[in-house]
Amino acid sequence: MQVRSIADLLNLARTVIDYIKVAKGAEKRQQELLGAIETTKDLISNFQEKESAETWMATMHRLKSPQGALDQFQSLLKFLELELRPAERTAVSKFRITEEQVHQIISKIDRINVLILVAVQILHMFSALEAPLIIAI
Repeated sequence: MQVRSIADLLNLARTVIDYIKVAKGAEKRQQELLGAIETTKDLISNFQEKESAETWMATMHRLKSPQGALDQFQSLLKFLELELRPAERTAVSKFRITEEQVHQIISKIDRINVLILVAVQILHMFSALEAPLIIAI
């Protein structure tokens, strides 16, 4: 499912972060996962105001497209949301994600972060080339 907006993606990330924080068991795995998700959430939050800017539209379209970096992050968050959502009878869930799964998820998040950073760097590079050249004498 394609990412609709950065705001929706950030809300989903906050929900998953809350679920991880209240889940019982596997504190080390929880902290590792929290760190990775919070880093990506912070990185993505920088896009929120640029999402509709004309110079960012093509980049945002690529990042949001199916199998784009933001779409991949959303898929991971939805998986985590389903796995960690507390049962209706209780406000607390058990941390059911294995150590191997945590490492796989963090590896995927790291790749997503690289894709996002590369997209931003390319955009900045092309923006700099189109800017007027100022020479100080």
